[in-house]
Amino acid sequence: MKKKINPIPKTLRERKRYFKLNVTNKNKDDVKKIIYDEAQNFYGINGFAKIGLMFVKDHKDLVKINKDFVDEFLIVLNYINLKYSGLKIEATKVSGTIDGLDDVKCQKKEKKVTQK
Repeated sequence: MKKKINPIPKTLRERKRYFKLNVTNKNKDDVKKIIYDEAQNFYGINGFAKIGLMFVKDHKDLVKINKDFVDEFLIVLNYINLKYSGLKIEATKVSGTIDGLDDVKCQKKEKKVTQK
């Protein structure tokens, strides 16, 4: 009989922060690869793993990182802006939840509450 592995309690999980990025470039598909590569080059594999950089599946312009490494991620964005002259990436908004970043979802929730 196999023993069921218990998930990590919510109090012990790493907290995440979500960034909404504004990218001005002709080819936005390469931006994901550029961010991954430059973050790994700048901090190394160990630092890159600690940052926990991940793009959110449903949204192309949302990035999820560990809350303790917000400043490090912003440094990577500035480094990319300096290195690539034709590319400009800005973090327009930061939140602890995806709903806090997406204005459309927030407006829909407010309308539902006011209608009742």
